[in-house]
Amino acid sequence: MNNKKFSNITLNYLISNFSPRLASLILLPVFLRLMEINIWGEISLLLAFQILFVNIFSWGLDSLGHRIFQDLDSNKKSEFIKRTTKKFFIYNLFFLIILEFVLNTNLTNFFKVDYGVPFRLAVFTGILISYTRLLINLYKSLNESTVIRNSIYIESLLIPIFQLLLVTLVIYFYGFEDRMIVSSYFIGQFFGTLIKTVYLKRKSNILFSTFHEKSLNISKKMQENYSNLSYIYAIFAMLLAWQDRFILSRLYTLEEVAEYSTVYRLADLHGVFIGAFVSAIAPILWSVNNKNKNKSLELFKSIISISSLLGCLGVCISVIIGPILLPPKYQSALAIIPYLSVGFIFSSYASLYGLLLEKKYKLNIRLVSMIFGAVINFLLIYITIDELGILGLAVSTMVGYFVVFLINYAYAEKEYKYFLLNKELIFSIVIIIAFKILYKDVWFFNLFFLVLSVLILILMFNQFKKLLHIQNDDFFNIGEKND
Repeated sequence: MNNKKFSNITLNYLISNFSPRLASLILLPVFLRLMEINIWGEISLLLAFQILFVNIFSWGLDSLGHRIFQDLDSNKKSEFIKRTTKKFFIYNLFFLIILEFVLNTNLTNFFKVDYGVPFRLAVFTGILISYTRLLINLYKSLNESTVIRNSIYIESLLIPIFQLLLVTLVIYFYGFEDRMIVSSYFIGQFFGTLIKTVYLKRKSNILFSTFHEKSLNISKKMQENYSNLSYIYAIFAMLLAWQDRFILSRLYTLEEVAEYSTVYRLADLHGVFIGAFVSAIAPILWSVNNKNKNKSLELFKSIISISSLLGCLGVCISVIIGPILLPPKYQSALAIIPYLSVGFIFSSYASLYGLLLEKKYKLNIRLVSMIFGAVINFLLIYITIDELGILGLAVSTMVGYFVVFLINYAYAEKEYKYFLLNKELIFSIVIIIAFKILYKDVWFFNLFFLVLSVLILILMFNQFKKLLHIQNDDFFNIGEKND
């Protein structure tokens, strides 16, 4: 680890997070123009179901591996993988039986979607995604970012190729409105994810038996408690991020689901980007000691600044990129981006300050914050959705993530709290508010915000430069005992 730069690890995580999203964005204008909006709406709703099942299928085992795996010795690593894999498949077999024979159409009819081949494909692919998430979190725990990056290359290349090929064949033989398009979309996702799963499992058999770290004596009871809390946390995190799609499908048509989900996907690039830094910094913060605390503070401060600037950039550039990527019927939904951007800024802050809580195994506080955020989000959606429509969903998302951040921030270490009030955050909030008040679709405003986007990129680059010289040996050897 001493020869690896933090910047290289972060770059691998950036590639890992962005590659599938970039592939998705490249194909997004194609799919939006190939499919009727109601078909894309159905796909968007099934993807929401898939995320729900991914979190159910994990049973908290992925979060447990992320936090604990780095501190186990070689023998315990092998035992941990065998035990969690066995639990994973036994639990999910029972859940599939319940889903198929008890819930089935009762669940899907409530949300106005068919319980057919596309739904089942989304579920089976969700199992694979959940298992790959478990394996990837083991790699993240040891900062083995190269394996993660390579697996994402496989996913980013194969899934779009399979999807585009199958969707094109269906359209060629059956037409643009045929629901077989939905099945072909998820068949492509399934086979691409399957190949990625095989790669990760094969690598894990080789890699995880070669590490010899210092052993950490964590009782099985503590592991189970952490796993259970992680599982409940993941469910409420999923609700905060996705329950708006489910509620929207109940009260509106699939067209509104398509519009909102598509713009949400664009705005969520913020989370994809900052997630790379959160993944890279997590093992560092969990193993930080008194000798290297100043370096970790500097790192934390830079990521906070980058996050706020990125949210501001997304708002400013949306007026340029949005009309290029989206067909006209989707472009009215771009009005929700400022609210989502502010929400994602606070979501990233919640993740960063939450890592400080996880360092001390205070997952109960993170869980409380997420429960409050999800419940407040749910209540605000029902209060605002009739009058404001998808704008109400965006506002509710913003407030929900702010609540999560606020609770995590209140219980975080004092040294890290001072970084919240920084000039980048103040600058970003002022620009976003000015955009919301002043912007109109005229050439000089578009030019102004384009120039402003360039300025923001320069400010972000200055923050990146601070990270490029940070080495992992400035911090710790993974598995080293804390001071």
